[in-house]
Amino acid sequence: MKKFFFQFGVGAIITTITLRLMAMESVADVKIVPIEERFMEQILNDFSNRHAVAVPILERQSFKQLNIGEDVVVYSHRKIGAAKVEKDKINYQFDARSGQLKSSVVSWRDDLPDVLPKNLLSSMDAEILVRGEFPGFTISYVQLTYISPSTAIFRSFDTPRNPVWVVGGEVDDRARILVIDGMTGDFLGEGSVPPHRYTYLSVFDITEDPHGTWQNMTENAHEWYAVLMNKNFRYTEDYYSGSVGKAYFEILISNPSTTMFYEMNHGGFYEFSHNNFTVSGVDVHNWMSDRTKMMFTFIASCEGMCKTENPFPGHHVLAHEFQKGSNQYTATVGYCHMGENTTCEPNCWPDALDWQDTYFGYLADGMTIGAAFHQARLDYPGCFEHNQCIKVSGDLNFSFDDEEYEFVDDPAHIYIGEFQNFRGRQLVSVADYGKTLVVHGDGTNGGALTLGSQNKIVIEHGFVAQKGSWVRAFLE
Repeated sequence: MKKFFFQFGVGAIITTITLRLMAMESVADVKIVPIEERFMEQILNDFSNRHAVAVPILERQSFKQLNIGEDVVVYSHRKIGAAKVEKDKINYQFDARSGQLKSSVVSWRDDLPDVLPKNLLSSMDAEILVRGEFPGFTISYVQLTYISPSTAIFRSFDTPRNPVWVVGGEVDDRARILVIDGMTGDFLGEGSVPPHRYTYLSVFDITEDPHGTWQNMTENAHEWYAVLMNKNFRYTEDYYSGSVGKAYFEILISNPSTTMFYEMNHGGFYEFSHNNFTVSGVDVHNWMSDRTKMMFTFIASCEGMCKTENPFPGHHVLAHEFQKGSNQYTATVGYCHMGENTTCEPNCWPDALDWQDTYFGYLADGMTIGAAFHQARLDYPGCFEHNQCIKVSGDLNFSFDDEEYEFVDDPAHIYIGEFQNFRGRQLVSVADYGKTLVVHGDGTNGGALTLGSQNKIVIEHGFVAQKGSWVRAFLE
């Protein structure tokens, strides 16, 4: 049985999992191309037959076409005038060769007007208000928005009826997303920022996640992994609240039983920050020197996946080190430029929780890492039209429906932390607290066992085989 380590700014979760990774499959390139008439004709016909929205309103939307491998997605983020309607979208997916419609998703609120209200504040008015309230504020983007009642990042205030001006930028070396009522000019509050590369790099502060967005994303991942593990595997879980020390990371990452890792912190592809320290690629390289590669890693730091290979000797990129330079039986997913406030922050970060939820849902349906990533790109093309805000590397043909997995290089030895069928004998994990076991091996937790002898032991909470101590065990 394998441990899955969740870690983010305000807490951590450990979960146990067993899984299998298989052969490599490629990730198709994303190409923005002019919209083909054959696709728009199908969209207009299908839309008019299935949805109550008038076609003239549909025709006012700004559509884009992305070609991703053998698939085409034609989509539009709904707008009312210049105002983006958060979470409202039109998404049609086609087979690139045949032109056949494969699927469609339309999210469209029916409680909004067809046109913007009169006497709306201008973007310049919003900028003047922000600079008056926050002297020295460097503005990166200003977006007129109707906030969704199910918003993931604007949770510090009640959902306003009016359109709002969302103003992103920095002040005092800190990233901020400010929200101003587009009619009254009132300052409504702030949105949660994505994990940035340079903000609070070395000092953790609970104010980085004041509205619980990061915590919601981490808990969402935890819930989905529980679903994935329950498909075929037993698992246990322990919860860790609050910040932890660097030694805690070393213990978990160096442990061969920890085979999945999820982090959400400020950071880049060489390191991420937590509390008052950083965890670097050098750390990961050293901690994993005596163990095999991490099975699956999710690096939810702003620049975490912008590099996935070590560029020079002595340079240790996180993704490369977690995979130990391998593309066999290991994979990594994560963010690249998510904190870029002219592209990914306004166009992808508001959908990041939905993307993650959809992605893990596809994995639960039995898709491989690669197939699930491909489909999630089609569903949320805004994360990929400017920058590749979310990336994947490694061995992508990974399915949680697979029950077989050979973890160690020498199949004659199995670490105590594993749980699987081995040569017809069921192994047990250290999670089987209180169970009586019959053990065959050369040592457990520092105690010597004669090879081939039988010893009955009761697994206690916290029992861990020492490094180099290999045992085979089964329920009596």
